[in-house]
Amino acid sequence: SSGINAEWPLRPGDLVDVFKDEVFHMGGDEVKGACWNTSSEIREYMDAKGWSKDEEGYMKLWYEYQTKAAKAYLKARGLDNSLKQHKAIVWSSSMTKGENIKYLNQSNIDYIIQFWGNLSDPLEQEHLRNIVKSGKQVIMSNFDDLYLDCGFASWVKGKGHNWCAPFKPWQGIYRRNYDEWFETNANLSGEALKEVLLGAEAAIWTEQAGNDNILTRIFPRTWALAERLWTNPLGIKKEKSTDCDSALIPLL
Repeated sequence: SSGINAEWPLRPGDLVDVFKDEVFHMGGDEVKGACWNTSSEIREYMDAKGWSKDEEGYMKLWYEYQTKAAKAYLKARGLDNSLKQHKAIVWSSSMTKGENIKYLNQSNIDYIIQFWGNLSDPLEQEHLRNIVKSGKQVIMSNFDDLYLDCGFASWVKGKGHNWCAPFKPWQGIYRRNYDEWFETNANLSGEALKEVLLGAEAAIWTEQAGNDNILTRIFPRTWALAERLWTNPLGIKKEKSTDCDSALIPLL
């Protein structure tokens, strides 16, 4: 709406003062062009810009906002906006697919992509390859392993389990060898892979989690993730149910 032309409202005492980390997460998850299309003000703005009201036009609108947000962030941090040496994190999205990733490559921020797609889906596998081929660093949060709120009752629509079911057991997290995946699917290994793959992060969303159950949903599964990322045990196969038995004592 009226925020189209405004800078992202970062002021001293707000987020920048609270979070001192050098790398800031700017979100970007599930941006919906169809929602923008319901706003007459946004449609008029896009018409004035000569932008089509399709994916290409919405990417331009998104990139314009992302650029303004990045400039406001750097200004609030007192950083030089002209130098592409500052990093920020965004979620994988339609902007990181195919040719759309060019918008992030044009930015004055060096974006790290937090990938949440399904590594069992060929389309999402290609999505991840597209990200790393563009030169972006990645943090893995693929929902088929690392979304810890999956496998419970649906809360958005319909009946049965939620959208990312089934439940993600610790054994599946422990078996996921990211080094092996990137070597097999993206031809990256060794020092080249270390430059691209920064690590992984499990995610727990709070639509269905709170003080009463959040610890049991986080642990022991994140211990399994920590063991995988720190020691990266070899010989653990995704398809073998008994390969994780030796991990029970150190994890539990």
